Amino acid sequence: MARVKTYAEAKSAAEALCARSEHCAQDIRRKCFAWGLDEESGERLIKELQNGRYIDHGRYASAFVREKSRLNKWGQVKIAMALRAKGIEEETVKEALEEMPSEAVTEEVLLSLLRTKNRSLHDEDMRKRKEKLLRFAVGRGYAFDLALRVVEKV
Repeated sequence: MARVKTYAEAKSAAEALCARSEHCAQDIRRKCFAWGLDEESGERLIKELQNGRYIDHGRYASAFVREKSRLNKWGQVKIAMALRAKGIEEETVKEALEEMPSEAVTEEVLLSLLRTKNRSLHDEDMRKRKEKLLRFAVGRGYAFDLALRVVEKV
């Protein structure tokens, strides 16, 4: 467990953390708990960070969408669920998801993922193979209809 910090130390550490990369209130709340701050002090710190624009859920959600779609190759469904789990407001989630690549680009990314996955499958039965590919695509957060359409192309 991290060393217990005073409020001033926690504020300084949180500001430095938020200056390096985007964080949501829930991330900082978790850090405050680890630093030994009581709930009231943690909430006060989060409010100060939001007022100082260190924490901005719109910026955080946009960065999260870019990172997860480009680097992790997650689909829109999985990204939206992850943002909601972090306590991001529904309207902010919708706005951030508008920054997702177009459906044509998404389809190409999914096709590439499924081709790679298909090479690792050992089933001879095409029906089982397609089921596994479909499950993989849906597990990655792609919409079922898109996944079904792309699996047919593999």
